[in-house]
Amino acid sequence: MDAVKDYGPTLILHLGDSDPNGHSIFQSFVEDVDEFLAQEGHPDFLKVERVALTLEQMEQWSIEGEPCKYDKHGNPTDKCAGAWLAHGITRKAQLESSRRTRSPVR
Repeated sequence: MDAVKDYGPTLILHLGDSDPNGHSIFQSFVEDVDEFLAQEGHPDFLKVERVALTLEQMEQWSIEGEPCKYDKHGNPTDKCAGAWLAHGITRKAQLESSRRTRSPVR
C-alpha cells in the first residue's frame, strides 16, 4: 500500500454503459475495492464516482437508448436485469468513444 503513503486519498472517475451489466460491474468494483482497502486499514483511501453514463444523464439529455431484451418466455436476457427492471427501468444505452461525426451515446 505504498500508494497510500505516496499519494493519499485517490478519486477514480468511472465511465460506463447505462445498462444492467454496466451498473453491476461498477457496483461490484466499488464493493470489492472498499472491502480490500478496509482490510488493509485504509477504508477512506479511495473514492469512486460514476460520471457517465447515468440514468439521470439519459433523462436530462433525452437519450432514448434501446429497450431491454427478453427471451421468448418473457425473461430478461441480461442476468443482471432483474433489479433494473424491478425499479421500472426498461431502457439502456451504451457509452461509445466519441467521434466528430457521431454521437458518443447509442
